Amino acid sequence: MCGGSVTALEQRRDELSKITQLDGKIASELQQLRQRMDQMQAESKQFQGADQMRQQSESTKQQLAAERSSLKQQREAIKGELQAALRQSEAAKQVRRLGHCPLDVSSVWLVTN
Repeated sequence: MCGGSVTALEQRRDELSKITQLDGKIASELQQLRQRMDQMQAESKQFQGADQMRQQSESTKQQLAAERSSLKQQREAIKGELQAALRQSEAAKQVRRLGHCPLDVSSVWLVTN
């Protein structure tokens, strides 16, 4: 019987050793899973930041489009003012050159009785 109990004891020690090794592996895997969870949470925050950036980008894009439209209108208004100023300048040059106001047929009104 003694010989049989030594074998049973050895089997129990082997089982205990395997359980201890398994416990270490489980602890190691848990540690890796915790690290992976932390990493995934950090990535999740980055994606949330990306969504905010996307929204902010869209808002900025709309603001810039509105500003661009406004600047185009201002440019057209300034072009009109510049053309009027150039016409006045040309008329002033012509007055100085001719010594009198040139006759502009488009601005003459005929009065008939």
